[in-house]
Amino acid sequence: MAAHDDTDSTGDPAREPRVQLPHRRRPCVECPWRRDVAAGKFTSERFDALADTSGGPGCEAPLSAPMFACHKTREGSEQACAGWLAVAGGDHIGVRLAVIQGRLDPATLTPCADWPPLFDSYTEMADTQAG
Repeated sequence: MAAHDDTDSTGDPAREPRVQLPHRRRPCVECPWRRDVAAGKFTSERFDALADTSGGPGCEAPLSAPMFACHKTREGSEQACAGWLAVAGGDHIGVRLAVIQGRLDPATLTPCADWPPLFDSYTEMADTQAG
């Protein structure tokens, strides 16, 4: 049996296509990370279940932690929420790894100038938005 070969057809492992981290490009109109979205769309239990998606400086979410998916994406085809990436993505080891591997543009971790205002942390967002 042949040994596993991680190279592309040219023999260069650096030229292999990288699987990009699927993510939204901007917060949707109902994104809970937006300060201008009315509270109550999601229950406090839902936010409690998603708390592991977000860490903080010195207490980052581990590689095994799930990512906060946009609620508009289908189960099984989830895309990371743009608001979450811009606010909390840098405190998630899996997101940092995707940036290092070139699977996510580091600019994704900063809100664009034309975006609505976002909450400053997961705790602030969840406390405000929980219905």
